[in-house]
Amino acid sequence: MVEINNLDEDERRIINNYQSVMKVSESVIRNTGDYLNTKLPSIESYYLLQYLISMRYKHDLTFNEQVQPEVLALTKAYISGFNITMNDGRVLTLQNDLISHIKPMLNRLNNRILIVNRLKKDIQTTYTTLFNKVTLISRKYEQLESTDWRISDDEVGFITLYFAKYFEENQTKKRILIMCASGIGTSKLLRVKVLRAFPEVEIVAVVSKYEYEKNIERYYDIDAIISTVNIETQQKVQVILTSAMFTKLDEQHVKEALYGNLY
Repeated sequence: MVEINNLDEDERRIINNYQSVMKVSESVIRNTGDYLNTKLPSIESYYLLQYLISMRYKHDLTFNEQVQPEVLALTKAYISGFNITMNDGRVLTLQNDLISHIKPMLNRLNNRILIVNRLKKDIQTTYTTLFNKVTLISRKYEQLESTDWRISDDEVGFITLYFAKYFEENQTKKRILIMCASGIGTSKLLRVKVLRAFPEVEIVAVVSKYEYEKNIERYYDIDAIISTVNIETQQKVQVILTSAMFTKLDEQHVKEALYGNLY
């Protein structure tokens, strides 16, 4: 086991920079050992120190002109990289959310503290385009500023979630028509599966192909038709073909049709 006396130069520098926090860490480890009636390794104090200084202290966070220049610069790099303009309160919320993450992130990077994002693979799969975009912006920023650190994929994953939240909250609610060739039972099953996959959409109606063609004027104000059968429509509406079982492949197809390549 690594002992605290065997820490390298960078690790010792972290302790010197955060002596007051180190004292707290040593006290916590000592008290924990007393409670457990055992002597814990001294290195545990350093591990606790790493955790404490990488935490997101919201009470220590300031915004706008009071934000550290490097924090604000990286925040603005991400926002401008997505061509988002500061024109409403929703963007301000995004900016503040990013600042609240980037401030401790830069602290981790400067002190060579690595974190593990256990959701990274899920984020890469679900938000592939967003993840790749955040990665590209990160690399451009590192090159422009000639940083001596690299924003890891784990950190990129966390930042990606802020943009996923922003874009999902700002999407217009999609009005969807569910259709099958015949048999409302099949259509209703499809409706359940669609809502389970896309709870944010509004299902306007569940109809058969015959009912739709007979009463097409009723359904002029819709964004898309999710159907198990091909249909010709005079409306300027997107028809998305799926199977009645609505498989994962169907779900992905609908996601791309409704939201483009955002995810």
